[in-house]
Amino acid sequence: MTRLDTRQGIGFKTKSIIITVVAIAISAAMISISIESTETISGNHELLIIPFFIVAVITALVFMYRLAKTSDTLEQQKHYIEDLLLSAPEAILVIDENGSIERANTAAEQLFGYDENEFREMQAEDLMPDEFRKRHSELRSGAFATLRTRSMGKSSALTILTKKQATIPVEISINYTHHNDNLKAIATIRDIRERIDTDAKLRLSRMIFENTNQPILITDKDLKIVDMNDAFCLLTGYQRSEIMHLKPSVFKSGKHDQDFYQTLWQSLKERDHWKGEIWNKTKHGHLFPALMTITAIRDIQNDITNFVAIYSDITAIKQQEALLIQLANNDPLTKLPNRLLFHDRILSALARAKRHNSKFAILYIDLDGFKTINDTLGHAKGDAILIETATALLGCIREQDTAARLGGDEFAIIIDELTDITFATQVTERIVKTLARDIHESGKSFPISASIGVAFFPEDGETDEDLTAHADEAMYAAKHRGRNQYCLYRDINP
Repeated sequence: MTRLDTRQGIGFKTKSIIITVVAIAISAAMISISIESTETISGNHELLIIPFFIVAVITALVFMYRLAKTSDTLEQQKHYIEDLLLSAPEAILVIDENGSIERANTAAEQLFGYDENEFREMQAEDLMPDEFRKRHSELRSGAFATLRTRSMGKSSALTILTKKQATIPVEISINYTHHNDNLKAIATIRDIRERIDTDAKLRLSRMIFENTNQPILITDKDLKIVDMNDAFCLLTGYQRSEIMHLKPSVFKSGKHDQDFYQTLWQSLKERDHWKGEIWNKTKHGHLFPALMTITAIRDIQNDITNFVAIYSDITAIKQQEALLIQLANNDPLTKLPNRLLFHDRILSALARAKRHNSKFAILYIDLDGFKTINDTLGHAKGDAILIETATALLGCIREQDTAARLGGDEFAIIIDELTDITFATQVTERIVKTLARDIHESGKSFPISASIGVAFFPEDGETDEDLTAHADEAMYAAKHRGRNQYCLYRDINP
């Protein structure tokens, strides 16, 4: 607080009163002398004396006016300073060298709960807990002796005691002034409860931020990284120093198109929030899925200052989902698509063929002699043959085609996007040759082969039901013709 010294104002007011009285007395004496002189002096000398006295009176009156004006100005300044003291937002106490409280502003009355009259009957030590009073008295005496301006409570906790015996943490600034030649201390007291609560919340938030298992990334409004926790570094493989001030685009996996990011930012723009699954990339190039929540942080002017992204690594969840999908759609023995997924693949092939005006073929395959081997050599040997068959089928078709196990020793194939049927018949012939072999076990030989039925879209059917039924019918026709061969549906139904 600025040092207040009212000695000048009080001195001028006193002097102005004294000088005014003296001026009036001198004026009265001069007028009296002028009258007496007028009676004793004759002639033109009378005329010379009278103006002199008039000038003296006028000079005294002007001087009196100026003194009065100066006194009014000083009085206004005094009231102004008092008003500032009373209306200051922080509590202010004026204390003398003995510790007596002489003045308290409105904020002090509100903070401590005492009114002005109660303050005047109190010592500064009455406003603090018992354990601090003796020490404070000693410190006060030393402070008045050195007149050292200082702030207390910056690095250590100070407390005051209110009328209701409540303790409040504060900071106190001490300044000094003179009043009527007496030294006064001006104590400015700041209630820091709210600041302490805020600091505690910030410390707690920081501890949570640093110790949570959820990866957290913080950027500024321009998307430059300003902070992250250890969990985020562990997830991505980056050190803090490596990504500070970079943009999150460094983690892009390449699995999302531009529409994905446009939708993300549109959600942030409209709702300050986005939540969804995203694929990111670690420092070493490993892709990982995460459930991410992004929140825009705004200041009191409603301007965005930061973005906070909270990640949940869902790699294990995705692996479990993939396993469940595989169990639902794939044969557990051969890992080929099962009947359900094969049906979906037929529907997809139908949609593509109609869209591109192309053809595709469906092959139904049944293993000849498998039942004998399975019953004679056991299920383990039978399972091994089924796995070998699945591998052989995959070796005969293209990546865009589909091989499936429908159940038992029945398999099926979709040969997709055909320009003519010749390619399909060539693939079918290759499969017949590949699957025909002898199984040697315990000195015995067991022949195994395949009977295959083929149906084409659109010649042999335009629906999945028709195509599968006709391929199955052609497969039985191949069996009746002697097995180890294929049969086209068109050949049995010309």
